[in-house]
Amino acid sequence: MATHKQENIYNKIMKYYNFIDQLIDLSHNDDDLKSDNEFEVIKHIIDVLEKCADEMSMEFINYIKEPKSEKIKTKALVAIDKILTNVYEAKEKMLYIKNNKTDYGSL
Repeated sequence: MATHKQENIYNKIMKYYNFIDQLIDLSHNDDDLKSDNEFEVIKHIIDVLEKCADEMSMEFINYIKEPKSEKIKTKALVAIDKILTNVYEAKEKMLYIKNNKTDYGSL
C-alpha cells in the first residue's frame, strides 16, 4: 500500500505525462505548428520529455523498493532535474515557434 507521500509524488509524475499529452494535442490542433519543420521540433520535444518521464517513473519505482539507498535517491533527483530542464527548454522552444515564423533548424 502506497503512503500518502508516495501517492503525491506519483501524481506529480503523472502531470508530466499530462503535459506531454497536451503538447501532442497542441501539435495536432494549432495551425501555427502544422509545417514539417515545426512538427519535427514538437516531435523531438515530445520524444525527449517522454524519455525523461519514463526515466523518472522508473527511478521512483526503484526508490519505493529501496528508500534508504543513497544511490537510488541520487538517480531519482537527477531524473527530476533532467525533466525540469527539458520542460523549461520545451516551453522556450514552443514560445519561439509561436513568436517567430522562421527557420527552426537551429532548435
